[in-house]
Amino acid sequence: MRKFFLVLLVSIFVSTSASSVFAEEIKPPPAESTQFQLVHEAQLSDVEKAFFKIAKEHKGVHKFGSLYVIAAGPKPNAGYRLTFEKQEQLFEQMNIYVKHTTPEPGRSYAQVIVNPSIIARIDLPPYTTLSVLDAETKKPFVEEDNFSLDFHTKKTTNLPRKGWTIKSDTNITKSELENYQISVKKLGVMEKEIPIILRVDKKNKKTIKVIPRAPYEPGALYLLESVYTTKQKTKMTVLPFEMTDKK
Repeated sequence: MRKFFLVLLVSIFVSTSASSVFAEEIKPPPAESTQFQLVHEAQLSDVEKAFFKIAKEHKGVHKFGSLYVIAAGPKPNAGYRLTFEKQEQLFEQMNIYVKHTTPEPGRSYAQVIVNPSIIARIDLPPYTTLSVLDAETKKPFVEEDNFSLDFHTKKTTNLPRKGWTIKSDTNITKSELENYQISVKKLGVMEKEIPIILRVDKKNKKTIKVIPRAPYEPGALYLLESVYTTKQKTKMTVLPFEMTDKK
């Protein structure tokens, strides 16, 4: 009788332990956070600040990695505001609701140009689409998308006179080149534009060469900006790059 009891006790212990280990092995990993987390400008990196500075001046929803800027565009006084209200997810659709506040009638405001905007981070699950809607009308915050911002990840170079290329889908003629506004700017306390030379590649007419007239400064952060404008839309492409110490 004692042997039977001992064997039964051992069997129960082994069975319970095995079930516990098995449960830990199949435990699903924690789900990624999909919260729309508001961010202050002071929390941004230098490259992200450069992205925000451009994005806030153009009405729309602008994306750089997991960072989003929802901008109302330039307004004439501080009575205009843009606030985040809530988020809702339905299957593979993430809706962000914002409220655009206008000046109160009869109230005076300082006449200064402001750029109402929201900065936030969100890691969207695969195949999920983000839409920004007006909290009151439930309609898209941006009805006409006539401006797009393509902000690239930062590059580095140790070549003081590194040249860059800008590619087009079609051949670029002299008249077509006039539709481009291309510049290289050095960022810092005082933003400075760098003199450049623009040339259409003789071998590849779809490529514009950007060559600096002066060497880059080691440790400095630059922005190569290309703005292409047509009657229907303006497309802005930005490449941040840093000059490292020459080896």
